[in-house]
Amino acid sequence: MTGAVLKPGTVADVQDAIRDAVMDRVPLAIEGGGGLSGLGRPMQTERTLKLDGLTGVVEYSPSELYATFRAGETLVDARAALAEKRQRLPFNPPDLTGLYGDAGGPATMGGVVAAALSGPSRVAVGAARDYVVGVGLVDGQGQALKGGGRVMKNVTGYDLCKLTTGAFGTLGAITDATFKVLPFANSEVTILAHGLDDAAAQAMMSAAFKSPFEPVGAAHLPASAAAAIGGAGGAGAITALRFEGFPDSLVYRTNAIRSFLPAGLELTELEAEPSAVFWEAVRDVAPFQAPDSRALWRISTAPTQGPKLVAEIAQSLEVDAFYDWAGGLIWLAVAVDAPNVGAEVIRPLITAQGGHGTLMRADQSVRAAVEVFEPLSAPLLQLTHGLKRTFDPFNALNAGRMYAAV
Repeated sequence: MTGAVLKPGTVADVQDAIRDAVMDRVPLAIEGGGGLSGLGRPMQTERTLKLDGLTGVVEYSPSELYATFRAGETLVDARAALAEKRQRLPFNPPDLTGLYGDAGGPATMGGVVAAALSGPSRVAVGAARDYVVGVGLVDGQGQALKGGGRVMKNVTGYDLCKLTTGAFGTLGAITDATFKVLPFANSEVTILAHGLDDAAAQAMMSAAFKSPFEPVGAAHLPASAAAAIGGAGGAGAITALRFEGFPDSLVYRTNAIRSFLPAGLELTELEAEPSAVFWEAVRDVAPFQAPDSRALWRISTAPTQGPKLVAEIAQSLEVDAFYDWAGGLIWLAVAVDAPNVGAEVIRPLITAQGGHGTLMRADQSVRAAVEVFEPLSAPLLQLTHGLKRTFDPFNALNAGRMYAAV
């Protein structure tokens, strides 16, 4: 990515920058803080439109449970603004900039939407796409569009929110986004089981989510990943169940759930503050952050299939992994010397399990040669091309970041 860097201060500036790029037939890269610039296919662009100058809280109604942030508002500052009213983004978006070292700036709210980032709470409350209720967008012709509203009942244009979330800037430049927010939990506790292998850990997490005691997160960290996080006590693998609520409820639920778990487990507990720290490390993929230089895959599959999938991959490749979303999300690090970072092994096995995978980190040359995002079927690819032509008819915005010619 080379050439001029444009830093608009208003929506009108964004419109002008896109119109100029279209008029000059110059491809335009769109980014927020730039911390996720290493995610996606490499692009050949002559100008970069950086939206980190569009900062601030546009509107916040604690009583109505919504907040609108400009695209360049940092995730840290957005969380702080909500925390003043003891509220939060329920889907607990991760800050993945640590995976890429010092490549860019901080995570932004526009980046959260563009990359559809969801944290450990996704397994209990839903994904980012479920909580983006409004969006401001400048399309590939420089038109300012608005979709959705402040609350879920404002359905007009709500489909624009769905399309934009996870589109990686290929449909337009996000200028602001409105989120449904919820209050902080009164408190939290995490139960840790020590020393389980992947299959036993998955059985434990499944048992917990079949119980009536409502865990809000579940993760399994084999020994190497657990050691990288630290602070959880002991050595070896850790399997974690997170619970939130009022103190009396937490005491009852964390005691009662033990009868649903396999017998003979070595269990310990993390109280509120250490529990929150532990889950922040899981959320932000701390075991595989820089300076770890290995290629990194993010794999979604049926939770019951996760251990089997990792074991099959490990027959051919040198890998480390840990599991979030009760086993449905796998973070998989692959040795850098694996041919094409193991894509020829990993993708067929994911397909056979009915899952999908994203190559989250790899050298630029690899990302140019290997499908970064899950390959689309012919009908879906045709639909994707149609959407691209509708929103960006001149193919000016983040062209090729997700798929060739998209």
